[in-house]
Amino acid sequence: FFLMIRRPPRSTQSRSSAASDVYKRQVSTQSTWDIYTFLGDISKVHEYKLRGQNNEFNAQQEEAKKSAQSFINNGKLLELQGNLDQALVFYLKAEESYKQVDNSDETYSFILFNIGSVHFRKDNYSEALKCLLECEKIQKMRMDKHNPAYLNTLVFIAQTYDGAERYIDALKYYHLCEEALKEKNEERSSGYVQTILKIGNIYLKQRDLSKAIKYLQLFEEMIRTTQGTQSIEYYFAALELGTAYHAVDDIAKAIEFAKRCLESIRPPKSSLDFKSAPCFLLLGICYLDMKQWGNALENFQQCEACLLYTSPSPRDS
Repeated sequence: FFLMIRRPPRSTQSRSSAASDVYKRQVSTQSTWDIYTFLGDISKVHEYKLRGQNNEFNAQQEEAKKSAQSFINNGKLLELQGNLDQALVFYLKAEESYKQVDNSDETYSFILFNIGSVHFRKDNYSEALKCLLECEKIQKMRMDKHNPAYLNTLVFIAQTYDGAERYIDALKYYHLCEEALKEKNEERSSGYVQTILKIGNIYLKQRDLSKAIKYLQLFEEMIRTTQGTQSIEYYFAALELGTAYHAVDDIAKAIEFAKRCLESIRPPKSSLDFKSAPCFLLLGICYLDMKQWGNALENFQQCEACLLYTSPSPRDS
């Protein structure tokens, strides 16, 4: 019987050439399944089936990522142009495309942040919060709490709660930002300075005046020492602090900072402008409280002149 077995004819190719051809040849996954099925190796069949499914999924992932990135880029361009409605359309398309791949990674959180920020700019606070809070949830699991992207999300959440007049929630997130920036030793950064101002403003709105003055004093000090007193930033610092002092009936301090506010934006005897109006108004109210009727009337008239974009007469100057 064995003598009847005949060998197949030898290939005319050299061994090395034949071997190279074998390595270049791609065997289909389906063929491999068939071979292992014939041999009865079920574990190998499952392994190759899974490998094929993974390859297909990876291809779908890459396609979805490309599609989502294209939508994001278009949305960003439209947002920069001020076309918020169309920007939102593209961001929502990006979210729909990418969540088929992964709805829990940093890219997906970035898409949610963009959607939330557009809703915020449209004053649609409830929709903004849905997206921003989901974004924060993902970033909290995947990012360090000092990551700039995570901190930016906290700031937007705080601003959204502030816009919706949910001041307790806003304070919670502003304080989270304050603590994180302190831990990074960034007390002199613009982000920290603005956070301090926002906290002071909210305490002022809540009539928690001792805390309002504490934070507004800190804000005024930081602006004065880093930028001087002749700047628009110091104008806001002095005006807010003057308003807070008036609220606690410290009239002398209120007048002092109202005058500093005026000095920060215009040299003496310059023409009036609308930014001066709140300063004159605060001064008028303070003098009214002190029953200094002439000073009160003069400052109210100056306030009116500013609002009407008129200049004072030479006599008033």
